[in-house]
Amino acid sequence: MTLGEETLVHKLNLEYRGVDATTDVLSFPLLSPGEELRPPYPVQLGDIVIDCKKVAYQAGLYGVPYLYELSYMVIHSTLHLLGYDHMEPEEEAQMTALQEKYISELEELIL
Repeated sequence: MTLGEETLVHKLNLEYRGVDATTDVLSFPLLSPGEELRPPYPVQLGDIVIDCKKVAYQAGLYGVPYLYELSYMVIHSTLHLLGYDHMEPEEEAQMTALQEKYISELEELIL
């Protein structure tokens, strides 16, 4: 995981996704779509790059502590590394439900 800033995230977003803008988090999975995890565990899933200033901004916007928003971004990105996406409404609903499940399990530690 790389905790970076806007310039790095913008550059990576343009280079790897063709999007000329910054974003809060990028995920770079090592597994191919549909490829399943196989023992032995643990396995490296890929790379996560987070724009810390964007996360701080979003925390203020949503009225949540920085650590909560950062945790949410790590969960979101990890789900991407595991093959989840949110391009279609059904996918988004499934991914959002998982994000909410995992963040609620962490709330006691991060709030």
